[in-house]
This record gives sequence, structure tokens and C-alpha cells, in this order.
Amino acid sequence: MENEYEQRIESHLAQALQRVTPSSAFVNTVRGRIHNAAPQMAVKSFSQRRKSILLTLGGVLSASLLILTLARVAYYLIGRSKQAV
Repeated sequence: MENEYEQRIESHLAQALQRVTPSSAFVNTVRGRIHNAAPQMAVKSFSQRRKSILLTLGGVLSASLLILTLARVAYYLIGRSKQAV
């Protein structure tokens, strides 16, 4: 019974996962887009003020995550030391 179920799953997967070859026009279009694409610079358009705001916000968030992590570690270690006594 279980072997038959596994065989049905295998046959469904074999049908669903058959190899598909894309057309050469599609491949050439994608290849052209990859080779001719200029790298995008999203940060380049930001003003200096916006960059400093983003850096400050990132720094504050990173520092707060570090403080919260250290507090959790300290709480965990203090709790374990009380259990050992």
C-alpha cells in the first residue's frame, strides 16, 4: 500500500518536473539584457542629509539590538546561576 503511494508520488513528480528547453529568442533576449544592463546606483541619488539620516538610524538600530542581546545574555546567565544554587 505504502509502496504504491510512493510510486504515484514519484510519477506525479516526474510529470511535473520535466525538462523544458526555452526558445532561442527568449534566451537571446535575456542574454542581451544581462550583458547590456548598466549597474543601478540607488544610493547615488540620495542627498548628503538623507545619507547621514540613514546612517544614524542604522547605527541606532544596531546599537539597540546589541544592547538587547547583551541584556538577554546577562538575564539568561543570572537565571542559570540561581538554578545551580
